Amino acid sequence: MDLEKKQVTVTKRIMGLDGLRGLSILLVILYHFFPRVVKGGYLGVPLLFILSGYLLSSLDTKKWHRDQYSIQKFYQSRVKRIFPPLFLFTGLISLFCYLFLPRLLNGRTPEVMSAFLGYNNFWQIAQNASYFDRVSSASPFTHLWSLAIELQFYLVWPWVFVIYQKAKARGNDYRVLFLMLTGISMLCMAFGYYKGVDISILYYHTATRISAILLGVWLGLVRSSKITRFIEEFNINRLYLTFGAILAVTILAVFLLDGQNPSTYYIGLSMMTFLFGILLILAIQNHLPFGRLLDNPVLTYIGSRGYELYLWHYAVMFISNSLKIKPSFISLTIQFFIFILLAEFSYRLINNKFYFVSQWFNDETAFQQYVKKARNVLYGVSALGLGLLLVASSKADDSKSKLEADLAANSELLAKQRETAKKNQSAETTIDMTNETETTVAPIDESDDDSKAESEAEPETTTINQDSADVTQQPITLIGDSVLLGSVKEVQAAFPNAYIEAEESRQAYEVTDLFRQMIANGTMANRVVIALGTNGYFDISFGQELMDLLGPEREVYWVTVYGEFLQWEASTNQVIYELASQYPNLKIVDWESQVKNHREWIIDDGIHPDIGGRDQYARILKETIEANQP
Repeated sequence: MDLEKKQVTVTKRIMGLDGLRGLSILLVILYHFFPRVVKGGYLGVPLLFILSGYLLSSLDTKKWHRDQYSIQKFYQSRVKRIFPPLFLFTGLISLFCYLFLPRLLNGRTPEVMSAFLGYNNFWQIAQNASYFDRVSSASPFTHLWSLAIELQFYLVWPWVFVIYQKAKARGNDYRVLFLMLTGISMLCMAFGYYKGVDISILYYHTATRISAILLGVWLGLVRSSKITRFIEEFNINRLYLTFGAILAVTILAVFLLDGQNPSTYYIGLSMMTFLFGILLILAIQNHLPFGRLLDNPVLTYIGSRGYELYLWHYAVMFISNSLKIKPSFISLTIQFFIFILLAEFSYRLINNKFYFVSQWFNDETAFQQYVKKARNVLYGVSALGLGLLLVASSKADDSKSKLEADLAANSELLAKQRETAKKNQSAETTIDMTNETETTVAPIDESDDDSKAESEAEPETTTINQDSADVTQQPITLIGDSVLLGSVKEVQAAFPNAYIEAEESRQAYEVTDLFRQMIANGTMANRVVIALGTNGYFDISFGQELMDLLGPEREVYWVTVYGEFLQWEASTNQVIYELASQYPNLKIVDWESQVKNHREWIIDDGIHPDIGGRDQYARILKETIEANQP
C-alpha cells in the first residue's frame, strides 16, 4: 500500500485526461465490435491522437523549464512503455494462431515487423493496392496502424521540440507553425478525396492523420494560464452549453458519420478533431466540473489501461469471428471478459502493479522475484510465438502467385471476349443499316416476298426457348468479384453462352451503374447470377436496389459468401437470405455451406477456390440453376 501511495505522489495527474482517453478507447472498441451501429466509433482515434500530442508537448515543456529534458530519456521511456506490451501481445497471439488457426499466420511476418518498426499504416496502404492482398491481409494485427503513426511522431518529436525551444529562447516563438501544419494535413485529406485518392490512403496515411497530434501539440505548447484566462472570459452557462453541444455532436457523429461517407473526409474528421480540441481545453480546467465528470470510475479505468485494452480487444474479436463463433449476448460478454482480463494482466505484469496481491506475502522481495520470473517466462513464450510466426510465414505460398497469374489471365480473356462481342455487335448493326438502305433504294420485287419473310424470321429460329432448351445452353449473365473471376473458364465450360463481368477488388456497392449500363445495352440476360460480397458487407437496402433494377421478370441467383477469416461473412449472407425471402425471383446458390466442409477446395488464403474448387464452384452453380427450373 505504501508503494501505491508513493506512486500517486510522484505522478501529478491532469484532470480529465484519463476520462478522455477512456472515452477514445471505448469508442474504438465499440466500433470494432458493432461497426454497423457505432458507425463513427473510429473517431476515438483522432481523440486519442490529440491527447498524445497534448501530453507530449505539455509535459516535455515542464521538463525543459526544469532542465530535466533529455532526448535519450524520452526515447527510453517510449520504448519501455510501447514495446513490452506489444511484444507480449504479438507473441501470445501468434502462438495461439499457430496452434489453432495456423492459416492466419500465412504472410504475417511483414505485418508484425511493420508494427514493431513503426510503418504498419504504410504497409496496410500497400496491401490495399491489390484486391486479394487486401482481403487476405485481414488479421488480428490490423488495428496496429494507429500505433505506427504515433511511433513515427515519437521518432521526430524530440528533435522538433528542442529546435522549437531553442528558437523560442532567441525570441522566435514558432508555435503557430503546428497549427498551420494541422490545417495543411486536414486540407490534404479533403483535397485528396476530391481528387479521387483511395480512401484507404486517406484513412491510413500519416500526412492526413497527423493533424490531430499536431493540434494536441499546439494546445500543449500554449501556457495553461493563458488558456485558463481565455476560458474565464466566458459566462459559465455558455461553457456548460458548449460542453453539452460538443458531447451531443459527438454522440450523433458516433452513430451517423459512416467511414465511407464523402463528408467524413471533406469535413467530418477535421471538424470533430477541432471539437475534441475544445473538449480537451474544457476538461483540463480545474475550476470547471467537466474533467471530474469525465474522470468517472469506468472511463478512468479504461483510460488507465487504454494501451493494453487497445492491443487485445481487436485480436480477441477477430479470433472469435475466425473460429465462426456466432455473435450473441453470451459470446460477446465472454469476449469482453477475455480481452479485459488479458489487458489487466499484461498491464499489471509489465508495470509490476500487484499491490493487492503483495499484501498476502510476508516477504516483499520474494514476491517481486516471483513476478519477475513470471514476466520472463511469458516473454519467453512470446518469443516462441514470434519464432513460430517466422516459421509459418516462411513456408512457400505458391497458391498466391498462381492465383495472381490466373486472375490476370482471366481478366485478359474477358476483356478480349467483350471486345469481340462489341465488334460483332457493331458489324451486325452495320449490316442491318446496309440492308435497310438497299431495300429503300432497290426496286420492289414481289417475287422475293417469301425469301424476305424467311430472312426476317431467321433470328427467331436461333433464339433459345428457355422453356424447352437445355438450361446450360441459354444466355446467362454473371457479375462478381475475384472468386468468380478465378473460375471463369470452368463457368464458361458449364455455360457456353455465359456473359461474365468479373473484376478484382470489386465491392458490391460499385456495381449499381454497371447494372444500369448492362440493362441499357442488352448484355443483362433474363437469367442473372450475382457473386458479390467477398470484399465487404452490403446492407439490405443496397440489395433491394439491385433487385429492383433487375425487375421481377428476371431469374436471379445470388452466391453466398465464404471466407475462412472474413469478418463480414455471416452478416453478408444473412442479407442475401433476407433478400431471397423478399423477392420470389431470387434464389440462393449456397457456396458457403458446401465449401466450408471441403477446405481442400480452397487455397491458403481461405477464400479463393483452387483448380478442383473451381470445378465445384461451376458444378454448384449449374445444379442450383437446373434445380430451380419448372
